[in-house]
Amino acid sequence: MFYQYLRGKQYELLAVRAVQPQLADARDAGRTVVPVIEPVKPGIDGLGTAAEVTLAAGGSLAVVTNPAVGEVLGQDLLQDAWLASMRQAAPDRLIPALILLSTTRSDTVRAFLARYSGAPVVVVHQESCPTPGPVAGALAAHDAPVTHLLHEAGTAAAYRGQFGPAPRVLLRDGFRRQDRNAGYPPAEFFSDLHQTYRTGQPAYGGFGDFSTVGNHYAEGGGQPRAVAIHLTHQHEDGTVWVRHFLSDRVDTQADTAGKFLEALDKLAAFAGPQPSPVLRTAALAEFLDLHERRHFPQLGKIKELSMRHHLELMATLA
Repeated sequence: MFYQYLRGKQYELLAVRAVQPQLADARDAGRTVVPVIEPVKPGIDGLGTAAEVTLAAGGSLAVVTNPAVGEVLGQDLLQDAWLASMRQAAPDRLIPALILLSTTRSDTVRAFLARYSGAPVVVVHQESCPTPGPVAGALAAHDAPVTHLLHEAGTAAAYRGQFGPAPRVLLRDGFRRQDRNAGYPPAEFFSDLHQTYRTGQPAYGGFGDFSTVGNHYAEGGGQPRAVAIHLTHQHEDGTVWVRHFLSDRVDTQADTAGKFLEALDKLAAFAGPQPSPVLRTAALAEFLDLHERRHFPQLGKIKELSMRHHLELMATLA
């Protein structure tokens, strides 16, 4: 069982939409893959379309009802008429999610559970609560399944052990973000959770991550001096690593398109030959097509393809 935690930026929502055929294949093979979206922008058009496409494909999507970052703090977008109607049509697959922080009160949890009485819910434990007993009690009394997503970096192991026997999913941020693209090494370890989540102490029912953007959130970015393409792949020992393909030029903000092609040349040299160390995903095929056409699709599309590739890869490991 794999949960992909994303923010509701445009390229993330487009990635969720585009990857639905591959996620359908994973479900057919008995693997569960659920994107979790924390909305960060006002308006629900992109979120609503992503939900519509996901549900039409037979998939599930969790939507955070109390975003902790971005421009829609405190706004429960699932109460919007469009998304509410979709939830009525697929109450088990468009799933409300609640972020828990160290300051979250148990009455906030009870109000969330009352609002979504009878519905499966996801609880995102971003931080350990100082007094988890009342929260755990309220969640255990919910009249529908509860799935706990537990941030590895923000919660203690003892805390994470208090929420059984409901399904518990360990979220790890395997992406080591650099302040500047030029700071990324050629390759580095990303995660082994798919190998260890069942056997650890305590054992978990699933695992998740924050894709190839990490858990860091920023409203926007400027024109980069270096262009980086991040691509995950399975190492020969079965762990997941991430390759960072960087442009040769890193000193000015000029010629972003040309710098992208420099980075893309390196990706194609690594991932293109057969047999390839990289899973042949639909997203990778698009990268290689861009290489063949020498086309720059803008920076948002590069992030979308990187995230799609990662989600396709993890869907094979769930």
